[in-house]
Amino acid sequence: MVRDSSEQIEKIVWTVQGKVQEVHFEAGKPGPSVLQYEYDPMGNRLAKKKLYVDGPVDIRSEGQYYVRDPQGNVLAVYQYNEENIALVDDKDSLYLEELHLYGSARLGILKKPLFLRFRNESGHTGGDEALAFRTLMGVAQSSYQQLELGRRRYELSNHLGNVLATVSDKSLGQDSSQTGQADYYLAQVSSASLYYPFGWEMPGRKFVSGEGCRFGFNGKEDDRDWGTQNIQDYGFRLYNPSIGKFLSVDPLAKSFPWNSCYAFAEGDVVRSVDLDGLEKEFYYTMDKGQKPILKSVSYGDSPMDSEGNREVHVVDYFDDLGYKLGQAVHHSVDELES
Repeated sequence: MVRDSSEQIEKIVWTVQGKVQEVHFEAGKPGPSVLQYEYDPMGNRLAKKKLYVDGPVDIRSEGQYYVRDPQGNVLAVYQYNEENIALVDDKDSLYLEELHLYGSARLGILKKPLFLRFRNESGHTGGDEALAFRTLMGVAQSSYQQLELGRRRYELSNHLGNVLATVSDKSLGQDSSQTGQADYYLAQVSSASLYYPFGWEMPGRKFVSGEGCRFGFNGKEDDRDWGTQNIQDYGFRLYNPSIGKFLSVDPLAKSFPWNSCYAFAEGDVVRSVDLDGLEKEFYYTMDKGQKPILKSVSYGDSPMDSEGNREVHVVDYFDDLGYKLGQAVHHSVDELES
């Protein structure tokens, strides 16, 4: 896709790796004039910038910068926008917007803004060489710990990773006996959503209190700056849940000629997700007496294993508490159920 007239998108610029680099909107459309994206060598998004063009030289910008671990998981998000620029003299300013909380997967987000700024400095080594460097400054942490509730948002997801609801770490006391003391507590729900099978949010079935949650279908981040439609970045490709298709050709299309090169999880969306826009992973749950609960099944991407079997399932086993017990390889679904 190189343009979308229904969303007033004039031009979409792609990189040679099949990643969206820029999105240009038609003049007069509310919101940003241009969206720009930057990626690391693994294809993970590092930055998203929004440019507002009000004239030939009057260009304002705001954006997000992502800090990731070696596996590509987002650890922190920094925000840069015009409001921060107005706070200090140096315009190279940003603030820490959120920290991501993890167990074996993402559990939620901690929102605790920390304002930062850069300062240009210079000096001499004592010889003929001069130094020029930048100092990052922020608010120092206090020497004591302060408990502050309401800044954490925990995600409640289903077997596909769809974020169905988010709750705060702040509980709401209920004084049913009218004694001035809480008899019990209720969770503070921040957001709730229901989805159609391919990920489009059901109209009228979404609840948001405050900032809500940026993550939704399959636990992916929602990018709502493209217009009325929601776009999700799966790593290798962008996905549009409203039409149930990826926006670019599957990089592994030659290995799966029987599938549509734009299909999501081969159309098997009730029990499957799409791994980074490349191949599907389906979830198969069972509980037989004291046997471990089977949570996830992945397809091996090699066409044939060492024994000549073409269908290979790599299985992760978990106990009732969610701890991983081990991994095994099966060659058919019948073998899984035995």
